[in-house]
Amino acid sequence: MNSQSTHIENGDRNRPSRMANLSLDAAPLFWVWTSVVLGLLFIVVQTYFATHVPTLGVTLQPAGANSGLRVTQVYPGLPADIADVKVGNVVLSIGNENQYLALRDDITLRDPDVAGRYATLVDFQKDVRQASSLMAAGPVQLELADGRSIQVTAQDTRPLHMLPGWFWALSAMGVIALAIGVALKAHAPGEPNTTLVLIAAFGFWLTAWSWPMYGARELAVPLPQLLGALESVNHLGFILMIGASLSLLWQYPVRLSRFSGAPLAFGIGLAIWLIITFRLYEFPLHAYYFPIFCMPLVVAIALAIAQWRLSRHKPLEKASLRWLLITMFGSTCGAFAMYVVPPLYGAEPITSPWASQLILLVFFIGLALGAGRYRLFDVERWWINTWIWFGMGVMIIVVDVALITFLQLGAAGSTVLAVVIVAWVYFPLRQYIWQIVAHAPERSPWQIMPQIASRFSRPLTDSQVTAQLGNLFESIFDAPDSVALQTAVQDPQPRLTHHGLNMVIPAPNGAGQVLLSGKHRGRRLFDLADVGYARNVVNLVGQLVELTRENEAAERTERERIMRDLHDDVGARLLSLIHGTHDPVIREEATDLLQTLRTSVIPLHNRRTTALTEAAFKWHTEIAQRVDRSGARLHWHEDVASTARLNARQYVNLTRILRELLTNALVHAKPSELWVGISTPDALRLHFEHDGSVDDPANWSWGRGQHNLATRAAEIRGELQFNLLPTDAGERLHVSLAMPL
Repeated sequence: MNSQSTHIENGDRNRPSRMANLSLDAAPLFWVWTSVVLGLLFIVVQTYFATHVPTLGVTLQPAGANSGLRVTQVYPGLPADIADVKVGNVVLSIGNENQYLALRDDITLRDPDVAGRYATLVDFQKDVRQASSLMAAGPVQLELADGRSIQVTAQDTRPLHMLPGWFWALSAMGVIALAIGVALKAHAPGEPNTTLVLIAAFGFWLTAWSWPMYGARELAVPLPQLLGALESVNHLGFILMIGASLSLLWQYPVRLSRFSGAPLAFGIGLAIWLIITFRLYEFPLHAYYFPIFCMPLVVAIALAIAQWRLSRHKPLEKASLRWLLITMFGSTCGAFAMYVVPPLYGAEPITSPWASQLILLVFFIGLALGAGRYRLFDVERWWINTWIWFGMGVMIIVVDVALITFLQLGAAGSTVLAVVIVAWVYFPLRQYIWQIVAHAPERSPWQIMPQIASRFSRPLTDSQVTAQLGNLFESIFDAPDSVALQTAVQDPQPRLTHHGLNMVIPAPNGAGQVLLSGKHRGRRLFDLADVGYARNVVNLVGQLVELTRENEAAERTERERIMRDLHDDVGARLLSLIHGTHDPVIREEATDLLQTLRTSVIPLHNRRTTALTEAAFKWHTEIAQRVDRSGARLHWHEDVASTARLNARQYVNLTRILRELLTNALVHAKPSELWVGISTPDALRLHFEHDGSVDDPANWSWGRGQHNLATRAAEIRGELQFNLLPTDAGERLHVSLAMPL
């Protein structure tokens, strides 16, 4: 972990462009409400036109092979019911005394673009206009397949209950998308990316408003002369939405070039729209879906690959790109696979148009949740939620289709039953599988209590607390690029910076800060859950540090009391004995006992350290005096670093080890020469030799003295070894001790 201050600048990932000049300066809430109210007003207008069309009061489906239309529903009290039209009747044609129209399968197409050919679209528009004109002109004759001819006068207006449920659902989707786009733009008026989102949302709204005008018809459409214009508006909406999405992928999260891709994307999109609107060229495979959907998808994949390559070493940009790709491709590819691909091969779409629009709406919902405060979001959680929602929609559609296909249920009944099955079967099963496969256990600071205790259960300075806290969070979040900042705490709570790339965590009691960067080695962003978790850990660490310091203060007070008692009582009596006796033996013993007492109380000053050079001087002095009194000769070697220091326990234990070794040698071995060496090349190494009479240590039967030596060495993480070294003058006992400093 770094111990210096580091400042990370937030990269300017998007240069200003002319797209940013489209700004909203009023309060965001005002613009959101304005967009919703305007959207609802357009729904009123849309509903007015959808109901002010002539109607027979029936629902028609193709009978097959262009052999007429089958009546699948007759609404009570409306003209067809009054004229005794029955469910199951097949209507071959509709007309009056001046003209008639043979009813072919294509006239019931909800989305005429599915046919994929200009000729089919022209015939469709011609038939719908003619049917609308016939029904508005007065009584019409319905020629039935059973040979009957029934005269019916269409009702001038269509009742609201005849409008399908998806008419209202699709209109509401358009308002939701528009509100999301306006809200994002209103919160960031100068941000070019939100301008593109607003354009995409407006395009989605155009498709959701224009298509129900002719897609929800019985036979007649409102404003039949404008049918082609309504279809062109629908195409324009998709062009705007896709062009804005490609432009967003061009410049977010990394700008792919110096110039903006928006003019190019919208320019090509406008050219495609003009080509298909005026039928200047018929594209291969599918006249509409190939240029509007297939070609942009290839471009989007290429842009996504380029963005991924440029973002692979940038954690924040890569996380943002992952969010964008999952949101964008998770919705568009779902709609593409189920609605666009089948018509390319001459098949019917798997889903209805409104269901595909619902899947596309996920894109805007994803933008709202993922970019609520400009990339301050939980990428992985949104990734999960996107596919959960997508799976939910797919399951409802699959179950709905299965019920209609295999159980022959009506549309309304199958939808209700599908929702019930998904709610009671799919949701619990999905939750169970998710918990088994990818459920992450809930994090709690108590789970890392052993780590906290091992780091903070001993007395630490403020700087040490900050350093240890940084090491702890490094291991928790796998963030090796952490920095311990010995600076004043500005905010007592953990906080996110740089859109979640970094997290600043204050140490307890404002003793410093820890800057974490790159969660999971840069693969993820920090989120609000991490902030809450870090806050709980810091609180727990703070309580432990405070408790440790209070305990240390209590121990220090007790040690000082014991030291005073020993000094005032035992020490004073020994001094009196030394100065009051005339017996040299008693005086020497009392002096040694006083020295031992002073050595024994040194560990009570557990914060005190002793320079190794000072300790070596004291050891040399004491050993030299005792060796001289015994008549032996001392060889002293010292090579220690001037910066090396011993804590109280190390100093006392080494002193007692040397005394015990010297006492054993002088009393039992009677050496004539002794060699003592102390060095610190990489650790403290102590060597003690003598030429006295001694057995091979391998044959020793260890007593209390040897065990005490080994115990004292182990207490300071030292290793004590006894060996016999052969020399020209005989064998010597060699004792070595190695101890880390």
